[in-house]
Amino acid sequence: MLDSSVYVSSGVLMDRIHSEEYFMNHPEAAVANAGHKRGVKHRGVRFPNIEIRDAAIEAVKKADIIGYCLSVHNMDAGKLTEIVFEKNNIKPLFVYDAYIRRVIMVSQKNKFEKMLSGRKILLISTMAEEVSNRWRKSFKRD
Repeated sequence: MLDSSVYVSSGVLMDRIHSEEYFMNHPEAAVANAGHKRGVKHRGVRFPNIEIRDAAIEAVKKADIIGYCLSVHNMDAGKLTEIVFEKNNIKPLFVYDAYIRRVIMVSQKNKFEKMLSGRKILLISTMAEEVSNRWRKSFKRD
């Protein structure tokens, strides 16, 4: 479940869509390099980091379901995600608008559980471990 800031903050854009100079001057790169340990400004890595970029691309390629911003289609949201997909030959089985993730998790719990059942799930978030633990407990999964 990704948004475009994740692409910037994981380095997926570097050298494949934008130059390293462009990437390193992006506000998200400055936030990532600030070293926040948790919270909305936490990015988890510092840049440049080609190893993380390549690992992020491979992880996204393996995901069955990817959420990204479909309702906003510009270079900070959905359009950027689609360019990343095309440049990296990423073809998810299912996509959904990331804005609905909280709604479907709560109001359509059975549908959400069925959608995720048997799928490989990549969580990119400062709260990924907590969300994973909650899902495992809620859905009784390993």
